[in-house]
Amino acid sequence: MTPNGSINLTVTQVAVTPSSWSDGSSLEVSITASGSYSVTVTDATSCSSVATFTVGNNVVLPSLMTSTINATCGQSNGSINLSVSPAGSYTYAWSNGVTSEDISNLAAGTYNVTVTGSNGCTATTSATIINDNTSFTITGITTDNTSCLTPNGSINLTVAPSGSYTFSWSNGSSLEDINNLSGKL
Repeated sequence: MTPNGSINLTVTQVAVTPSSWSDGSSLEVSITASGSYSVTVTDATSCSSVATFTVGNNVVLPSLMTSTINATCGQSNGSINLSVSPAGSYTYAWSNGVTSEDISNLAAGTYNVTVTGSNGCTATTSATIINDNTSFTITGITTDNTSCLTPNGSINLTVAPSGSYTFSWSNGSSLEDINNLSGKL
C-alpha cells in the first residue's frame, strides 16, 4: 500500500531544534501505517515538549461476491459473475489472463481474481466451475411389428430435458424415431 497519511507539525516557538518523531523522522512525516505517533520538540535551551497524534485508517477494501454457472459435459461453457462493492472504478486480473469483471466460456476448474480499486486497495477471491455431467432421461414408446411381410414396428423417443441431441441406433439409424422395424434391431 502506498503511504498517503501524514502529520504536518507546526511549532510556535522561535529557535527550535529539529523535531524527532517516534519513527525516527524529523519535521513532516509520511505515515505508512495507521496508529499513534509521538513527537518530541526541543528548543535551544534544551526544553522539550511531547505530543502524540493518532492517524486513523480510512481505507475501503473492495468487497467481492461471485456466482457461477457450471460447465456441462466437459465443454467450456461455464461462467463467473463477479459483484464488487462499493461502487467505484476497479481493475480485474483473473488467473486465466482475462481483465474484465465477469468471465465466460470456462472449462471446469478454479479461477482466482485480484480486484484493485482506484485507491490502490486490493481484494482477492476465487470461484470454482465444476463439470456438470447432466444426465438426461430417455423414454420411448414402442409399437410392435404386426406383419410378417412388411415390417411396421416403431420406437418413438422422448429425451428430457429438451435440447439438441444426436442418436445412434444399433441398426445404424441416426434418427430420433425409427419406423418399419422387424422383430430385431
